[in-house]
Amino acid sequence: MRASLALLSCVLCTASPSPVTAQEDAGALASRALFDEARRLMQGGQFQEACPKLEESQRLRSGIGTQFNLAECYEKVGRYASSWSLYLRVAADTKALGQPDREQVARARAAALEPRVARLLLQVSAPVAGLELTLDGSALGSATWGVATPVDPGEHIVLAQAPGHEPWRGVAQIPERADQVTLAVPELAPSTPALVPSRSDAPSDEPKGSPAPTLPYVIGGVGIGAVALSGLFGLSVLKKNGDAKKVCVDNPNSCPQDEIQRHEELLESARAARTAGLVTFGIGLVGIGVSAVLLLQGDAATDGGASGGFSIGARWSDSDAVLSCTGQF
Repeated sequence: MRASLALLSCVLCTASPSPVTAQEDAGALASRALFDEARRLMQGGQFQEACPKLEESQRLRSGIGTQFNLAECYEKVGRYASSWSLYLRVAADTKALGQPDREQVARARAAALEPRVARLLLQVSAPVAGLELTLDGSALGSATWGVATPVDPGEHIVLAQAPGHEPWRGVAQIPERADQVTLAVPELAPSTPALVPSRSDAPSDEPKGSPAPTLPYVIGGVGIGAVALSGLFGLSVLKKNGDAKKVCVDNPNSCPQDEIQRHEELLESARAARTAGLVTFGIGLVGIGVSAVLLLQGDAATDGGASGGFSIGARWSDSDAVLSCTGQF
């Protein structure tokens, strides 16, 4: 009987990830190459290097032979819980395929390994609503709480979190020897919402009702730009008037109709430019005046002085532009 189990075990150890086919995709070929390399490493006793290759081979192309070899590799590196679980999976798969001999080998391996498997028990004494637990990033349903779960030796991270509560993080150290470790998950503390001061509550060094510090400079800049633009309109007026004077200079009393029309168009254009220049000049003066007043009011408020009323206005026509300012400081 022992000789039969040994022979079946040898067959499982050397089985390839999947049967050979005429055409295989790149994943299957890579899986086979990884399996062969892992077997070579295992035969040389290099189990730490072999296990990752078997894991990748299994990911690329699942196979019972790969699972069995990976279980053996885990066993050699001390990952007894992972090895025990894989042996049982192989037993279940071979049973489903109607292979009782291979099933017997896998179950015998799992039974021999079970006494060496360590376990972790999570003790949740006061669960809050919506509590979720994860073990090394994997979610654990509430049915697993209070049940000793097989785990590999080493450090394991437990995270507990629930809506409206502060998360909790625990570390469980599992020894190399078979043992049961209990980790108590405390009742999560309610989270305290961050208090964000409203705009009205926020302290401000700026007096209430005072304009933004940059506003006077913006208005002043616009005013200066408008005055400069009015100068350009003025130059346009001079040029168009000069061009109009040059039309029909030789015989002004008998100008052709097209030159008369040209003369009138230039004069009309000059009048439009003159009006635009007066308007922009007035806007520029108003902007500069408002900027100066805002700056003066800001200085007065900073010094604690009282400021009086102020008004500013402007009017313009085709012949003049008037800016009026009245105020008390």
